[in-house]
Amino acid sequence: MVLSARRPDASLLEFVAQRARLATARRLAADVIVGALGLAGAGGLDSWTRSAASMAAVCLIAYGSWGLLERARQSISSRGLQRIAGAVEAVRALLALGGILAGLGVLLSVWAIALGTWIS
Repeated sequence: MVLSARRPDASLLEFVAQRARLATARRLAADVIVGALGLAGAGGLDSWTRSAASMAAVCLIAYGSWGLLERARQSISSRGLQRIAGAVEAVRALLALGGILAGLGVLLSVWAIALGTWIS
């Protein structure tokens, strides 16, 4: 697989996708594991901090899973299993959507934390 150099005008989504494609499988698996541990450990925090930590963990899980499924899709497509590759592509799209929504949740949670201390 040959990846071209990053374009200077690439969007954030293109940048993250290229980073996931260039990361090793071990790194992506570590992202999923750290995200799962962070999600499990976020329960002991107060409400807005727990929300921000949980959403950040979901971002990590979505990023690592998306990258691992990208590799799986390439392998499946090369074997000619197009139906399975289509299903993997659909799961990747859901993971991307979940990661984007979780990222927005992190931003809103951090904003609520900052605004809550500023107003109080």
